[in-house]
Amino acid sequence: MIVNVILYSYFFICMLILSYTVFYIFYNYYRKFVNRRLENKWKVLVSQQIQRQSKIGTTDSSFRKRMERDLKKPGNLMNFHLALESFNSKEEAFRMFLHDIEDSIVKLAMHYGTKGVMEKSYFCQFFSAFNKGQWSQEKLLYVFLEYLKPSTVYVRESVLKAIYSCGHEEWVLRFFSILTEENWFHHPKLLGDGLVLFTGDRESLAKALCERRDTFSDFIQQGIIQFISLTSDRYQEEMLQCAVDESKNLEIRLAALRYLKKYPYEKARPFLYDYLLNRENLYQLRVVSARTLGSYTAKETVEVLKEALHDPNWYVRFNVSESLIELKVNLVDLKEIFLDDDKYAKDILLYRISERRGR
Repeated sequence: MIVNVILYSYFFICMLILSYTVFYIFYNYYRKFVNRRLENKWKVLVSQQIQRQSKIGTTDSSFRKRMERDLKKPGNLMNFHLALESFNSKEEAFRMFLHDIEDSIVKLAMHYGTKGVMEKSYFCQFFSAFNKGQWSQEKLLYVFLEYLKPSTVYVRESVLKAIYSCGHEEWVLRFFSILTEENWFHHPKLLGDGLVLFTGDRESLAKALCERRDTFSDFIQQGIIQFISLTSDRYQEEMLQCAVDESKNLEIRLAALRYLKKYPYEKARPFLYDYLLNRENLYQLRVVSARTLGSYTAKETVEVLKEALHDPNWYVRFNVSESLIELKVNLVDLKEIFLDDDKYAKDILLYRISERRGR
């Protein structure tokens, strides 16, 4: 009897699991079908409005009202998002259509500001995906600032992308000031890469950020230097002054040194020699200086690097060997290293040379 109960119970549970699986498969198929129909419906509607925009210069007010009503649901917004992706974003007619629906987008931004973290983040992702400067009402800045209460890294990153897409450097400066005042951390890598998405004048933004960088948090300054490294070679003197300023945060100084590797600056050479050879300096400065010197071609540089191969820190020796290889130093010029008694200097050089040849 007990065996039968167990078997029937097991059979019943298996049937429940199977039923749930089948139901889920059909439900998922049904949702995909419905979403595809809604997406195609939005494609037709948008296409009609683009044609209307081309003919009479404006979209239908009933279409804008429908947007403001239907797109309050995240699912509908996702379908609208997919529909817009099917259009060529570079076409002038499409850009004019986006500009004409700006008021509706502002209303939707205000609506999603009352929602949860995920909804806020997704709306910002949608906003930044299609905004190339045509959605830039000042009201949007204040709406997005409200998104930060409460703030999470995910929301901050999404809001930053939305602000970059508006193309106003004053908005970026304002946002960074708020991050500093509230002591909110955002990873420098995310800031540096994100600033590249700025749709306005990047050179002008780089100049404004460089001039005011000392007013921002340390991690923001690191992100600014990374952005400038990806944008301009005009800030070598500023980066040198930043690198030698001992009152600065170490990571900021290291970021400035990396800038001087990408954009070599002759005035920086003696400082790099000193940072590398003086073992009283922090090992991080020696490590980064060793790699930076790979961009400074000169006989003196080679001699400094050869001397630095005897540094007790493995990471310094590793970067020194990388720089020697980058400078394409002849093996004959390194013979004293191979003949020397310092096996650590010899080993790291042989290791890097053999690894490079293995590639």
